[in-house]
Amino acid sequence: MQKQQLLKEFGFTDYETKVYLALVQLGSTTAQDIQQHTSVPSNKVYASLLSLIEKGYVAVLDLRPKQYKLIGISPFQEQLERKQQTLTLLGKQLQDLKHQISTKQSDLQDVALVLKGKKKIVQMLSEASDNAQYFGYSFVGDLYFDYHSGKSVADAVKRGVEFRFLVQQTTQNKKAIAQWKKIGVKIRYYPKEEQKSIRFSTFDGKVCRITIGQPEIEQEEDYLSFWIESPAFASLLKDQFEVMWKKSIDA
Repeated sequence: MQKQQLLKEFGFTDYETKVYLALVQLGSTTAQDIQQHTSVPSNKVYASLLSLIEKGYVAVLDLRPKQYKLIGISPFQEQLERKQQTLTLLGKQLQDLKHQISTKQSDLQDVALVLKGKKKIVQMLSEASDNAQYFGYSFVGDLYFDYHSGKSVADAVKRGVEFRFLVQQTTQNKKAIAQWKKIGVKIRYYPKEEQKSIRFSTFDGKVCRITIGQPEIEQEEDYLSFWIESPAFASLLKDQFEVMWKKSIDA
């Protein structure tokens, strides 16, 4: 089954796959033997063989009756190299597109976006970390660590971006705190009794988010997050965070 899927990834049809795998098992053989081995109709066997010959996977032996043999894996390697070159090119084009999108977004003022569901919110936070140039401050309450967000923040820290988290002082948060601190995030405890369901973040004094979750919204898939591209509002949340940071204690 794995071999069949592999061949389909390289563009083989169902008949071509059966014919090719028959040659793998039988070695050099005739079209008649392939037909008997696979139960593929004779006309489809010949059509598949011609197609595989044109693609460079099969060769014809000058024998009577005519026999067919596999060429080896070099055609696969060549196609794989082409795919890798294409993926590399697509990766560069994607980075160019990302830069163009970021440039256009930076030209917009006071743009708001509403997201629903914790998964989408985390993805947006990761993207904001990717784009951060100076700082990212977050009042998060409960804290957890995931690889994708962690990598985004770690890469940003290496670029010189400062990250600060304000979190609740709970046993549940200790492991995640250690993981985030390990990649360079500054973390402090904020009094739990003063924390409500609202969380917020501000990035570079340009982009910010306010998220509403538990206890007001119980299900994670129903969490609401308001993302605003507004220097005025983002700076206001930055000032609020700084006040709260001074009231917090070391984690």
